[in-house]
Amino acid sequence: MSSHGLRIRFVLGTCVLLGALGALAWLLATPAVSGPALRVASALASSIETDRPEDVILAVPALDGIQPGLPVFHLDGEEERRPVAHVHDMGSGATGAWVHLRFEPGEDPAGPWGLSVYPPSRKLSSAVKMAVTDEAARRFSRDLGDRVETIWTDLLLPDLERRLPGFLKRIDPTEDTEARAVMLALTSSAMKRLDPLLEGLAKWVTWKVNHELDTLDRLGLLVKFVRGDSKGLSRKVLPIAKAAVQFWWKENEANVLKAVGAAVEEQYPAIRKWVAGEVFDAARQELAEPIWKEHRERLEREGEALLRRAADEFVKSPEGGFRVRFAAVLRAQLLNKKTALLVLERTPPTR
Repeated sequence: MSSHGLRIRFVLGTCVLLGALGALAWLLATPAVSGPALRVASALASSIETDRPEDVILAVPALDGIQPGLPVFHLDGEEERRPVAHVHDMGSGATGAWVHLRFEPGEDPAGPWGLSVYPPSRKLSSAVKMAVTDEAARRFSRDLGDRVETIWTDLLLPDLERRLPGFLKRIDPTEDTEARAVMLALTSSAMKRLDPLLEGLAKWVTWKVNHELDTLDRLGLLVKFVRGDSKGLSRKVLPIAKAAVQFWWKENEANVLKAVGAAVEEQYPAIRKWVAGEVFDAARQELAEPIWKEHRERLEREGEALLRRAADEFVKSPEGGFRVRFAAVLRAQLLNKKTALLVLERTPPTR
């Protein structure tokens, strides 16, 4: 190739290179690229810096699931999914475990800060603790309580009161029902155990009345009895008997409850069969099925609204996708990732 051709190729190559560098410079100057590029450059530079004035060192309960580079989130911010810091260093000493956090470029490092650590765990209780904050649970509970109260007061209670007589008639122990046999057996069993205690009560009340009344009092009572003065008899005897019964109950309450409990335990198989059979069928046929059929559309709408409310509160991020807490639960529970979730919170200064 002639020297003239080589000169043309050199000029063209130089122009292309300068054009590419110019395009790159223009691209880096645009906000959509300059911000992320600066963040990447700053992050690369921070990796070789030992300390920065804005770094923060915080104590942690343990280092399970924590490693250098692990992102740290501040979930009260506008952009929840973007980490505000990362773990620069970590360790443990005489005072316990600690992490050295470095803030990302452009983030406000002003504290004071508190760090919540959610270690990786497959336990359901840990997953709930990670995904649901106390404040979010309180908000959802208030909403749930308000909705349930409205449904119960305005919708279900009036219908339930209207249908309750039909349900009670199905389990009326005075009629020819299974309840009658169960109640008779339970009463018989209870009375068999309570009879000695009731005999003791009768003896105690009789002794107390005799002890409190002298001969003249008894003669007066006899006169009142002959005259048919029932009110006079009551005024004289009833306070003594009442005080005697109260004292006896205080001394024998545990024994009475134990006897009743033993009777219920003896008849428990029959009671369980009755509840699972007659009571359940009556509740389903007289209450649950008619009420559900009549109010199904409203109940389904309310249920869907609560599910959407729960999803907005615990699952869906305002920016789209999953919330950081819920995503961390999925990583731990489904993917079995062994990384912790670190959440920074600004703490009020101590007084």
